[in-house]
Amino acid sequence: MPCPYCGYEVKVEDSERRDLGRETVQKGCDILKGEVSVPVRTVDLSTTGVGIKMKGYLPFDTNDTVDVQCAGLDIAKKARVVWTKKFYGLSRAGLMFC
Repeated sequence: MPCPYCGYEVKVEDSERRDLGRETVQKGCDILKGEVSVPVRTVDLSTTGVGIKMKGYLPFDTNDTVDVQCAGLDIAKKARVVWTKKFYGLSRAGLMFC
């Protein structure tokens, strides 16, 4: 049944994915798309991906593949952009490790 306010329908896969352990981690990180390096902050981290935020607008879109490099977390992986949200001068994104 869809949400009466926004119309979003929760799928079985969504609820199972959300049950995976997430750890709130706020560290500096670099996202690379080709030659472009974007400094961001992590929001949360799991074994399958990372949530990020930054001031300004992200230079990539949903389904783009990027490189994630977080020296403080010992992460250097490729990831797919699963979702992005843009607010007033602030952007958030969810990345799934490949």
